[in-house]
Amino acid sequence: MKRWVKGLTAVGVAALLTVPAFAAFSDVSENAWYDGRESSVTSGLPLYRADEVMGVEDFSDYESVLKNHWAVRDNNIPILLSQGGINGTPDGNGGLKFDPDRSITTAEILSLILEAANQNLVDDTKAWPARVIDPAIELGIIPSSMSSEANTPITREKMAMVLVNSAKAIRNEDTTGITFDASKIGDLNQADSTYRSYIQTAYGMGLLEGSGKGYQPKSATTRAETCVI
Repeated sequence: MKRWVKGLTAVGVAALLTVPAFAAFSDVSENAWYDGRESSVTSGLPLYRADEVMGVEDFSDYESVLKNHWAVRDNNIPILLSQGGINGTPDGNGGLKFDPDRSITTAEILSLILEAANQNLVDDTKAWPARVIDPAIELGIIPSSMSSEANTPITREKMAMVLVNSAKAIRNEDTTGITFDASKIGDLNQADSTYRSYIQTAYGMGLLEGSGKGYQPKSATTRAETCVI
């Protein structure tokens, strides 16, 4: 699998992924999502870390999946794990699997970004996923029309929009005039017209990288790819 994003250091958004330790991971069913708050189990899958930093070898799918995965070889998953930015998903046997190729949903990536910004952006008075969707709409990170896609895997074209808008809303980045040669993004014409400028801006800002073979804008974003952000 080709890498399609790189660190957001070009605009300082990498700081978004440095998150504090949350409450201990415990008593969570296989089909539950744990966001680190006490007595907070909602629909979805766990994204954030437990009290102790886990290494890739600690996940039950290490030998079968992670050991030879590109995101481990490139050190992307280990780095984010060491920062406490992501956790695993219950494997049904009392342990955690990382499940790197599982698609990440719109709400999950927004939760990661908003929580990691450490600016009290998540609305704790609301239930999941409104607690992250509503603030993201208010900040202009996503349009209100995407509220119905909260638990839907986010595509790469929409991820580009989220990255650019997050940089503007959270880091006050000025994206005016920033673009990228469309001919160097082989399949840019496959993206909806709404998102093409976001993809070009994200490339121009250094948020995305790839070869001339394309960006695959309609493909879902995976957990492994998220670790590269």
